[in-house]
Amino acid sequence: MFRDSKFLYLYEKLSSRWSSLKSAGVKLSYSLPGDPCCLIQNDEDLEIMLDMMFKPGCHEISVSISDCGSSTSGSTTYGCSRTSEVLSSFRREWSFDVDKEGDLMPSFCDHRDTVLLSAGWRDLIKEIGQKFVGVVEFREALSKFAIYFGFEYDFIKNDKERVSAACRMKHSDLACPWMIHGRVDHLSGNFYIRQLTNSHTCGASVLKLKHSRATSSLVGKLVIEDIRSQPLKRPVDVASDLKRLYGVSISYTRAWMGVEKAKADAFGDYSTSFDDLRWW
Repeated sequence: MFRDSKFLYLYEKLSSRWSSLKSAGVKLSYSLPGDPCCLIQNDEDLEIMLDMMFKPGCHEISVSISDCGSSTSGSTTYGCSRTSEVLSSFRREWSFDVDKEGDLMPSFCDHRDTVLLSAGWRDLIKEIGQKFVGVVEFREALSKFAIYFGFEYDFIKNDKERVSAACRMKHSDLACPWMIHGRVDHLSGNFYIRQLTNSHTCGASVLKLKHSRATSSLVGKLVIEDIRSQPLKRPVDVASDLKRLYGVSISYTRAWMGVEKAKADAFGDYSTSFDDLRWW
C-alpha cells in the first residue's frame, strides 16, 4: 500500500479515533439496498462509497469495522454512525486537497490576463452617422479596426472627400458583405459614415499578428511619444514593443521606416532642417 493511498489515510484516521484498532487485519464494509456487505479494500472501493454517500437522497451510510485479527473469536464491530462522520470529514479534506493540487499553477507561474492596447480598436467603427475629424482620422481608424478584427479590405473610392471600402473577400466564394462608405461634410469639414454593413461571412473576428494595414505611417503614429522621449530607440525595440503591447508583428524594415517618420513628425524633417540651416 502506497503512503499516499486514500484508503490508508482513512485507516489511519480510524485508528486515531479507536485506539483498539491496531491489527492490520481490519475489514471495512458498508451496506446498500440489495447488497448488505460491500467491502472497502482499496482506493477505488472507497471512492465508489463516497460518491454514493453524496448522491441525492442518501442521508447516511453505515460502515462496519471488523477486526479480523482480534484474539477474540469472530469479528468485532465498532460504532457505525461515528464512522460516517469520519468518512464525511475525510471526504471534505480529500476534496480540499484535490482543489489545492488543481490550483498549484499560480504558485509556479504568476499568470495574469494581458489587455493589449489594441483592445480599444474594436469600437473605432460603430455605426452610421459616426463622426471623424477629417478623412485622415477616418482612414487611420479604419486601418486599426481592420487589424483588430483580422480582415483585409480594398478601397473602391478614396479621395479627399469620399472613401468607400469593401472586404477583400467580397468577390470570392464567401461573398463577404462587409462594406463602408463615408464622405466629408462641406459645412463642418468633419467626415461622417453614411453606409455601413458591419458583418462578415469570411470568418474575420480576431486580431491578426501580421496585417498589411500595419503600415510605417501607422507605426510612426503609435510610437511617436516613445521617440520623443527616446530619440535613439532602435527599430528592433520598436518592433518588439508593438508585438508585446498591441499584438501586431512587423518587419524590421517597416519598424525602421516608422521610426524615421516618427522622428520627422516629432523633430522635423532632416532635409528641411538643412535647407533652413543654409537660409539662416
